[in-house]
Amino acid sequence: MKNKILISTGGLYLYGLDRFFELSSEVGFDGIELVIDNTWDNRQPEYIGRLERKHKIKALSIHSAMEFVTSYGKDPKVRFEESAKIAKEIGAKVIVVHPYDSCDRKFYAWIKRNYQEFIEFAKPVKVFFENPTSRRGLKQEKFFKYFPSYTLDTSHIATTQRDPVDVYIENKEEIKHIHLSDSDFAKRIKRPDLIDDRHMLPGTGKLPLKKFLHTLKETNYLGYIVIELAPESLEAGGSDKIVLKNMQKALDFVRNNLK
Repeated sequence: MKNKILISTGGLYLYGLDRFFELSSEVGFDGIELVIDNTWDNRQPEYIGRLERKHKIKALSIHSAMEFVTSYGKDPKVRFEESAKIAKEIGAKVIVVHPYDSCDRKFYAWIKRNYQEFIEFAKPVKVFFENPTSRRGLKQEKFFKYFPSYTLDTSHIATTQRDPVDVYIENKEEIKHIHLSDSDFAKRIKRPDLIDDRHMLPGTGKLPLKKFLHTLKETNYLGYIVIELAPESLEAGGSDKIVLKNMQKALDFVRNNLK
């Protein structure tokens, strides 16, 4: 079965959603992972549906709203429930729950106790919990024991200095969704004791992503592979020609290494 390769709106989050859909469709991605944020474009199912029809590309996955999304008020549970409602309305297959940041500890404590309630609320959309970066205070090996299904983010793994191939093999039965990007293991400027969360173009850093993709194929991984990049990795704000070139490089890297 051919894996669908998606691209996250996070890499061009300051662009309008219409423009993002246009560029993603032009490059030839199989779909989009929509990050729910404070913009109305990303939170209006009717408008998202119009863009899907216009550009002939669908938002197959939803990245749930994080703590900086204040449009839903201060209750983090509401943020995630509203994200799930959007996913259901547009017919997305997946919702990714991001690991907690400093403002999300209350929600994270709740979700660890009551994740089954959230999974039931989100149905028929599948809920996958994303592994954290090292700076969020959660040990990766412990995190993969909390929930039934996961999103594996390779840039987050890089912050722990572990090999993503090893992490995948250890947890492959639970990993159902991939966020793919590279890392050069650069230190954080203000915290040189920590590795930065880089989200670089695949193949431009030091992660063994070719081996990782070969392993996905060999183990018959069937989930989505989402290319999730930092804006600087796509050279956001440059000419569309440059941005399209970087998007194409990322897509070609994944497709070529899944053959």
